[in-house]
Amino acid sequence: TDEGACRRDGAVQRWDEPDFAMRLGTDLSQHGGSLSATTVQCWKDEGISFAIVQYSVLMTQQLQVLAEAGMEAEAYVYLYWGTSPWGQTPLDRTRAALTFIKHFNVKRLWLDCEDTDHAYREGQLVECVDACQRVGIEPGIYTGAWWWVPHTANSHVFAFLPLWDARYVDEQPSNMDDFESYGGWEKPEIWQWHNTTTLCGHSVDLNVMEDEMPEPTQPTETEALRAL
Repeated sequence: TDEGACRRDGAVQRWDEPDFAMRLGTDLSQHGGSLSATTVQCWKDEGISFAIVQYSVLMTQQLQVLAEAGMEAEAYVYLYWGTSPWGQTPLDRTRAALTFIKHFNVKRLWLDCEDTDHAYREGQLVECVDACQRVGIEPGIYTGAWWWVPHTANSHVFAFLPLWDARYVDEQPSNMDDFESYGGWEKPEIWQWHNTTTLCGHSVDLNVMEDEMPEPTQPTETEALRAL
């Protein structure tokens, strides 16, 4: 049996090691346009179980479609250090994103740290984290070692938050074992493993997330005998 696969001993379903399976997810931005119910159903048919929506003018529409389809949703907001081209601070953008998502069952807001045009400001990121926590939304950090290490001097200040790691590989990962620690993170919560592609006619990035396997059932005496 392949590692991590489901197998049967007689009539009893069991899981081999490791203790985690990989859930598949997408993330999407305004560049892909409005989201359709047909697309989300196609994603579900392809094994996608979660989607992460960008803070944008399309955020509410995209979250509404995901909610109606019963797909788990998270959100992210791109942070421009200092001010954005539209005169928003990172805190302004975070608060706006929180306002959009409060009407939906969004479990987490990822703070997107990859701005290379402005000098990183740790205090602004702290403000964004605090804003999420004050309204009961879990914050997380989206970044990659390629950005975090040089721009923050590999700061460990935010290692207590979950990490959504951007690192691209050729094949869909089956585990997180080859993650190389940075920023104090020992393992990412989510791995964005493939950048912009098209899935079911919509522009997305591809992600995986570890999902704990269910506890194996204990066989009854009859099932144990059948397995002999």
